This record gives sequence, structure tokens and C-alpha cells, in this order.
Amino acid sequence: MQELGQFLMENGFEWKKRTSFFQRIYFAKQGTINFYLVNLDQTHFSEKKKERFIELLHVFSEQYQFPMQANSNFAQCAPITFTDSQDSQQQTNK
Repeated sequence: MQELGQFLMENGFEWKKRTSFFQRIYFAKQGTINFYLVNLDQTHFSEKKKERFIELLHVFSEQYQFPMQANSNFAQCAPITFTDSQDSQQQTNK
């Protein structure tokens, strides 16, 4: 989900290294997010970093509108992998 990655980057969240976890997103038929569930147990995150991620995920979930609509509520589930963008990594390395 590129929009989430962009939102996190714009809000100063850095992955530091390749990070994968499982996600399940429940959408209303209008494309808004009802629930965004993640399993961060296998990540390298500290408790503080997990809390910051969840905080930002909550804000993103309230704002995001999926570009399609459906006749009923729908869900998406999949593992997802994030890394810092090249620009972010270059700024960190300066």
C-alpha cells in the first residue's frame, strides 16, 4: 500500500531496515477503512516504535479513501513489506 508508506515517510517514520508483517484491512462499501489490523510481533520494533506506528496508522485510517467502491463491505489481507525510500536513506546517511 504505497499511500500508507508515503504517509509514514511524510510523518517522519523510518523503518531503518526491510520490515515485513501481516495486515488485514476492513473497508466500508464506500472505500473508507473500518478496521486496519496488523501483526507487529515479528518486527524489529521497540515498544515505543510500535506505539508510534499504531498512532500514525490510526490517523491514516481515518483519512484514507480507497479509490474503488463496492456493493458491500470488503476486506484485503496480505503480508506487506516496507523499506525506507532511497531519498530517506540518503538523508539518514548524511
